[in-house]
Amino acid sequence: MAVCFAVPSELYGEEVGCALILDPSYSEQFSDQEIVREFRTYLREQGLASFKFPTCWKLALDEEIPRTASRKIVRNKIAQQLNVTPGVSATAALVERNTRKSKATEGKHKSTGLLDDLFSSKKDNVIDVSGSKAKIDWQTLAGFRFLLACYVMFMHIGSNGSWDAFSNLRQFPWHVHTFFTLAGFTLAALMPSLIKNKMAFVSARVAGIYPLYGLAVLFALGNLLVTCQPSTFSPIFHWAQIVDSGTKFCEGTPWVQDSWLANVLLTLGIHLTGLQATPLWGASWFMGFYLWFMSMYFQCLIVFPFLYNALYKNRGKSKQLLSLTLLGLGLNILIVLSFWYVYAVDATGYGFFDALTGQRTTPSQSQLEMAGKENAVILGFYLFAPFWMVYFIAGMCAAFLYDAIRPAEHVRADIWGRIADTITLIMIVVSVAHIAQGYFPSGEGWVSVEQNALRPAAADSLTDPAIVNRIWDNIYGRLFAPITLLWIFALSTGQGMTARFFRSSPISQILAPTAFSCFLFHQMIGQWYYSVTRHGEWWNWWSHQKAFYWFSPQPVPVEWYEYFYIVGLVVLFAKAIQPVDPLLRRTFVNIGDLLGKLTGANSKESVTLPELDATTRILAIVYRITGMEVKPEWNLEECGLASLGIVQFTNTLQTEFSPPSHKIVLSVSDIISAKDLNEISVMVERAIHEGSKKIEPTSQKFDNELTNLT
Repeated sequence: MAVCFAVPSELYGEEVGCALILDPSYSEQFSDQEIVREFRTYLREQGLASFKFPTCWKLALDEEIPRTASRKIVRNKIAQQLNVTPGVSATAALVERNTRKSKATEGKHKSTGLLDDLFSSKKDNVIDVSGSKAKIDWQTLAGFRFLLACYVMFMHIGSNGSWDAFSNLRQFPWHVHTFFTLAGFTLAALMPSLIKNKMAFVSARVAGIYPLYGLAVLFALGNLLVTCQPSTFSPIFHWAQIVDSGTKFCEGTPWVQDSWLANVLLTLGIHLTGLQATPLWGASWFMGFYLWFMSMYFQCLIVFPFLYNALYKNRGKSKQLLSLTLLGLGLNILIVLSFWYVYAVDATGYGFFDALTGQRTTPSQSQLEMAGKENAVILGFYLFAPFWMVYFIAGMCAAFLYDAIRPAEHVRADIWGRIADTITLIMIVVSVAHIAQGYFPSGEGWVSVEQNALRPAAADSLTDPAIVNRIWDNIYGRLFAPITLLWIFALSTGQGMTARFFRSSPISQILAPTAFSCFLFHQMIGQWYYSVTRHGEWWNWWSHQKAFYWFSPQPVPVEWYEYFYIVGLVVLFAKAIQPVDPLLRRTFVNIGDLLGKLTGANSKESVTLPELDATTRILAIVYRITGMEVKPEWNLEECGLASLGIVQFTNTLQTEFSPPSHKIVLSVSDIISAKDLNEISVMVERAIHEGSKKIEPTSQKFDNELTNLT
């Protein structure tokens, strides 16, 4: 017997629960996971939408169901009788085993402490359903991602002098490694099964984000060419800035110094192939503030399928996964501190300023050469992809650990809300401490020699802005990796005030969808804004160059309050190009399909697939796109075809299933709304049938005309 009842929910007020009362013999023959999976399959076969499934499944005894004297079930007392709490009910993958056997052994398995409560995946009363996903508050993570995008824009918009003491937060770049951690966490959490075709998976992921990235590259190149032309090109490269601010010129790159055309072509080619960070940064201009991040991410995607499959074999093993996560975080600390103590702490710098007075001096040629070599090493360290993959891998391990312990589905899930809020408070306190140091001014001829209590002595000097203090800021930000990873882990549960703030409608629904575009286009729009508001003066890399060759220039020199204007413009721009994004993706996919046909890459599928039924062909298409073997009853998210892959999937369906006489039409919105691949198969067959009916009258008319003519 199955009894549905209302269960309390902190998020929705009430959710649907289902108590399953089975014959004792059946209860012994099958596991809890098998029983619940069978019921969910039955509901799916009956056509019930997945969002209407019960969110809490209980295996109970008949005598545990409250009844009246006439044996009628009292549904409003079932939750209380079965001890269903808000923390237990808010999950689509929770089974609370409540049998005589568990009651008899209850005293033998009591928790030994808080860590056991938080990290145990084998509780007596909590058993995760095999094949189901752990509950993650994606709206909270989306809001958190937008916060990271805002921090990126803060680093690059508004002069240090205008921001005053707030500019000290630019010495606290905790957001950089957090991007990689969050990317690894979310990507691993979305995957439902082993990745069989690794190349197909990587291609599908790159295809989903590449169109907007390619557009950003073209915009950045256009902005660069406004000031960097053959007439303003200098064939001599300098690691340090040796000209006054505002000079209109541009230099070559370290590896290709003397040719403007070669630098333009190399820069464009390297960015389009995503190699601007590792290993070809020395032959490329850094056209966009954070376009180097995309190069790192592309390389992380390449290693992801291999690492994911290795971790998948340890799925559910919370102790091993916790050890791997801690190992990754420990490796991060070892890398950054080893580099600091072995190399960076003894770097000499350029010597542009006197260490005692802060006045401008002239460094010797040998000092410039030595500092240039040191800067090349430090740049290589910063732009070496494996050093950033550590955070990506740690995020992946944390995602599997999250799946193993399912913290959002625990009766004490609110603990994670307190953890998230505590970390939020820590980050705020540290940020306030940076601001409280006061502003350290600098100019063309002098810099401040005041002491910053939050920097070690070796890095506590603005008289050497070239190397030591910059690399310390980078290392200092990376040391927060354990805290930011735990922050992401706790926020994923959706518990706490911080999570409620991030998933609030204005942030998660309106602003968060623009995060990727804000990340890509904020430099370009900042340059346009500066030109419009400064009477046509063009802000460029070389006229606002940092004192050393780095991946970005000084921030756009506008006032602090103009930061909010530019962020608003970037958000509006992101909203404006949202309708264009599917068109860009469709064009990109069509180009890929055309290249595949020209090279014969799709010949095998085109020969064998038409011989199969629609469902089997769709499964093969999903495998080709995502690299995963899926099942007909899986939805698009379970197949790894979230929003970024749906356009490609729809276009492929139209291409593969269109008969020679006409092309079928499938709506992306209809594909998104389908509950599983079986329903998509029905849509495809219907589209083929409707297309044939539309062409039939034309064919009949032609036949009649041909008969009359004869």
